[in-house]
Amino acid sequence: MSALVEQQETIGSRIAAARNTAGRTVDDLASAVGVGADEYREMEAGRSELEHWAPLLGAIAVATGRPTSRFLASTGKAKDVVHGRCGPIIKTIREELHIPTSKILEATGITADEYNNIEKGTSGLEVWCPRLLSIANTLEQPIFNFIINIPMKPLAP
Repeated sequence: MSALVEQQETIGSRIAAARNTAGRTVDDLASAVGVGADEYREMEAGRSELEHWAPLLGAIAVATGRPTSRFLASTGKAKDVVHGRCGPIIKTIREELHIPTSKILEATGITADEYNNIEKGTSGLEVWCPRLLSIANTLEQPIFNFIINIPMKPLAP
């Protein structure tokens, strides 16, 4: 007797499907992202911190009503991302919109300490979300298509 196992959709599985549809190889996308093929495969397998950071960025985008890619670069293009600026951009937008930090914490379910690190530009958001934006740009897809309705996974201790 065989049991059917429902596999949960991940950002990585969405990336793999989009890559396959576009007829691109793992090496193509790994090169676009600037990582090795093995690390890229881990992303597509849903076994990277991308599964935590990208849904978190999506939740912040929804809470502020701003396009996800604009937290990474004003143009929404990976080539214009400046490392360490995503968090400060989030802070600037939140303050311009007069959104209290408590609303972001409620929308994301993260701790105040984690959010403070995000706004300082010292979180994993600065590494993983630009990678996703590179993938989205390469595949000519909006970054939010990979994030929408994907639950945030907790970081490994």
